[in-house]
Amino acid sequence: MRHIVETIIARAILGIYRLLGIRRGTDFGELTGSWLGRIVQERHVVLGNLALTMPHLSDDERHALAEKAWRQAGRFIGEFAQMDRIIADPERLHLQGEQHVEAAKANGKTIIFVSCHYGNWEMLMVGIARLAGRAASLYRTASNPYMEKWIVKKRGPHMPIQIPKGRQGAKTMLSLIKQGTTPLCLLIDQRMTEGDKVRFLGQETTAPSAAVRLARQYGLPIILTHIKRRPNEKDGAHFTQIFDEALYIPKTDNAEADIEAGMQAIFDQFDKWIYDDPAPWFWMHDRFEK
Repeated sequence: MRHIVETIIARAILGIYRLLGIRRGTDFGELTGSWLGRIVQERHVVLGNLALTMPHLSDDERHALAEKAWRQAGRFIGEFAQMDRIIADPERLHLQGEQHVEAAKANGKTIIFVSCHYGNWEMLMVGIARLAGRAASLYRTASNPYMEKWIVKKRGPHMPIQIPKGRQGAKTMLSLIKQGTTPLCLLIDQRMTEGDKVRFLGQETTAPSAAVRLARQYGLPIILTHIKRRPNEKDGAHFTQIFDEALYIPKTDNAEADIEAGMQAIFDQFDKWIYDDPAPWFWMHDRFEK
């Protein structure tokens, strides 16, 4: 019953955002995010993450950044309600670094696109599809089965191949890699107890290394990509997707050293994105051990 009630409430809120249209709906989402940032328990998670990773900021600066982060998160939810409308207008997403994707395609093998929960990460698959074709994305299933079914359907137009994390998901990814025709997209910035050690935003933590391990084993290119909002447009739902030069993981006699170096290279780039503009990252996740 709790799952049913949660689903009804969530879908009703998203329905309101949708009725308001893209500009007003996303603006209202931003205001809602600001309000939630003052009352929900996760506000302590955000401030705790900021205190750990940005100790140079004053308390006032951290609270101001937390406010921006909550507004960004609220805008993301408002945009999720409008995804089909946003995607329908190709001018809402500009691409940068297309030449890196073209160079990686010449390899003739599966490209693994890697990113983090930054900006509107749902838009990542749109840009990937334009340059590399219909792609598969690994995702974490929702704990609410009714929301899970609805989210999968909602994502269908921009995320055509959705692979739930787990043993079966790993088998599916391996099968796609062996076929060599479908690019993969993975977000790897969330903490996993069973993950590999990595330094992220100045903290020792763990993260999933499947992308790096597969890339090393099969000689696949990894392309880091992220989404930034474009300022000075008629509304906030205008984006630029940036593709970095492909990363290839060396295959030496020391597999773990290869994987460790590859993981750190990826997270060093995440650091750069976040330190350059911290608010768009999803600070609400309990990412670091306190």
